Amino acid sequence: MEDKLTEKIVLRNIKKSFGTGDRTVHALQGVNLSIKEGEMVAVMGKSGSGKSTLLNVLGCLVQADEGEYLFEGSLINGMRQKQLSAFRSRKIGFILQYYALLDDRTVFQNVALPLQYGRKNKDDIAARVEGLLRQLEIYDKRNNHPYELSGGQCQRTAIARALANNPDVILADEPTGSLDSRTEATIMEMFQQMNRAGKTIIIVTHDKSVSDYCNRVVVIKDGLVQ
Repeated sequence: MEDKLTEKIVLRNIKKSFGTGDRTVHALQGVNLSIKEGEMVAVMGKSGSGKSTLLNVLGCLVQADEGEYLFEGSLINGMRQKQLSAFRSRKIGFILQYYALLDDRTVFQNVALPLQYGRKNKDDIAARVEGLLRQLEIYDKRNNHPYELSGGQCQRTAIARALANNPDVILADEPTGSLDSRTEATIMEMFQQMNRAGKTIIIVTHDKSVSDYCNRVVVIKDGLVQ
């Protein structure tokens, strides 16, 4: 039976360095990687191996020094900043270990934030946010601030925010690193549900218990995919 999955992301000989002279760090040294639509992939490696830099390149937070980045067959390299911002907004959702929520805003306001940049009207924003909060079972916390929530509730809020614009790809950097094992399992099951619903998910982790939830594991060492 022919594999119905198509290539979502292709990286060809991606290189990225930071610093100059003797202080240069070669974070990525020629990464080649293909990720198919609908995959849930774990990226593993030791601290300093280049896995977070790889995620930042995928999310267009930094641009590669060399190589090609193709997303759905279109070349991402060379896009202007405005184009990259629009691409990130439409196609990519980010989830971080420490949530990156704004403490001076409520759960509802944090999740609504990405939608407010899209010029949607207030009723559409409210409907989308309320639907996500119900789906992630934190609707009752909509008027709370992040400092009033548990770690699991904060991560659910961060997931809701990442899903707000209905992106194709979710990038998660150690999304369960600050959670206990029971909450980790709950969050990873949510990732699997999102994956079954069609999201392509890439998770940077050092934890085998997290990678076990994924379809495939990519190992990166010294800036190269093994």
